[in-house]
Amino acid sequence: MTGMKVKVFERKIGQLKTYFEEKISDFQNQFATIHEKMDEKFAALEDLMKKMLEDKQKSATSKSKKTTGSHGRGGNPNPFMGRENPEVEVFEGDDECLL
Repeated sequence: MTGMKVKVFERKIGQLKTYFEEKISDFQNQFATIHEKMDEKFAALEDLMKKMLEDKQKSATSKSKKTTGSHGRGGNPNPFMGRENPEVEVFEGDDECLL
């Protein structure tokens, strides 16, 4: 009688082992499918981000060309106007007139 119970338990354990192996295999297949889909989504997202960056760089380049134009910095026809004179020294301290 004990031998029969052991055989029944062995058969049940074998069935459970087969069942869990099938479930694990199904899970691995589902995981692989999800992984492939996520890789596709990330690749598409990466392409989109590259295009957006290229468009941003193009628009920044075209804006700087419009701003600068052919007149130099900021579209100013006199590029020296508004620049600091490198020959002028600024003295800190006393407000006395040096004349």
